[in-house]
This record gives sequence, structure tokens and C-alpha cells, in this order.
Amino acid sequence: MEPLEVSYRYAKVAPRKARLVVDLIRGASVNDALNTLRLTRKRTSAMVTKLLKSAVATASEKDVEPEDLLVSKAWVDSGPMRKGWFARPRGMAARMRFRTCHIHLVVSSAPEPEPEPEKKPAVEKKPAREKRPAAEKRPAKEKRPAKEKQPAKEKQPAEAEAKRP
Repeated sequence: MEPLEVSYRYAKVAPRKARLVVDLIRGASVNDALNTLRLTRKRTSAMVTKLLKSAVATASEKDVEPEDLLVSKAWVDSGPMRKGWFARPRGMAARMRFRTCHIHLVVSSAPEPEPEPEKKPAVEKKPAREKRPAAEKRPAKEKRPAKEKQPAKEKQPAEAEAKRP
């Protein structure tokens, strides 16, 4: 069966919120996706469930079993924004943006599992290298003797006072 694309256009939900739900079901089988959506506590999950059931119904008209279907692609595009306003203090107004989105799902039949290629016989591994002898350790640096502290010069108070005017 060739892939079947379905869309929910102008959904009254922000695209960022819808992407959270759509990301949960991308790549899942239809039954798993419906169970995931049933347990998801987001407003968008009801919209995506309706869209997914529509895709399954359309595919069943083409004689495809719903168990064989999976959500191969899923994405959300932003739609037009309706703008409004709400009152603010001192007679001013603030802009509100009511976002919409377009939710797209592509449902296709599950690919046939490819036969596993024959495994090649294991290649014999080369023997591990011999460890090199440890390099000679350098002797530790000798510590220099600490400098001896010289006694501080003592000032003679008599001479210091004599030089002052």
C-alpha cells in the first residue's frame, strides 16, 4: 500500500502544544498510537485520535488491515493567527494571539522484515602486543633548603627624631 496522508487543518490549538502529542506517536503502530493517545492528558490528543481513526478508516477501504499500519510520518505546521485584544489599566489594550495549526499524519503499511544477512565467520584476532617495560622512574626533585630569615633592622628612635625639624 502506498502511504496515506491525512490532515487536520485549522486546529484551534498552538502548534507547540500539538507537537508534544504528535511526537509521542511518530513511528508507532496504529494500535499502540491509539492506546498512547487514549492515556495522554492533553486536549490535542482528542484531535489526533480523530485524525488517526480517519486514516485507518480510509486505509480499510483499500483492503488493508489496521494491525498492519503504522504512523510513518507526523508533523505540525502553524496555521493563521486570529488576533484580539484585552483591556489593560488606564484605558489601554494588549494584543492577544489565538494560534492555530495544521496536523499531518502519514500512515503506511509496516515494512516487511528483511531477512537477516548471513553472518561472516569471526576473524581470528591477532595476539595482543606485549607490554613495554615501564620507563625508568626519574628521581624526585630535591627540595631546596628554606631561606633563613634575616633579623629585621632595628630603627633607632633617637636618630629618627633628630632628623625631623
